[in-house]
Amino acid sequence: MLLNARHRFRNAALPTLNRYCPDDRVDAAVAIFKAAVRIEPRLSDIVAWYRDTPIRELDSRTAEALVNAGRTIEVLAFLREIEDERRD
Repeated sequence: MLLNARHRFRNAALPTLNRYCPDDRVDAAVAIFKAAVRIEPRLSDIVAWYRDTPIRELDSRTAEALVNAGRTIEVLAFLREIEDERRD
């Protein structure tokens, strides 16, 4: 399932993602889904991950909870970190 492996989260990635972080929660969720689909192609797995899977590196909160808390940039940075590691 999406994002089960341990990944190191780098705060250094945050400034480069500011332009990708919309204020609106729906737009934020769409941005996260677009980033996640580059890692996991199955939409059903992305939805399950977004709603139900705690992200240990981000206070063990789900992506949905993080978006609701205004922490979209951190979720996008987390996904970018995973995507970068997959390419190496």
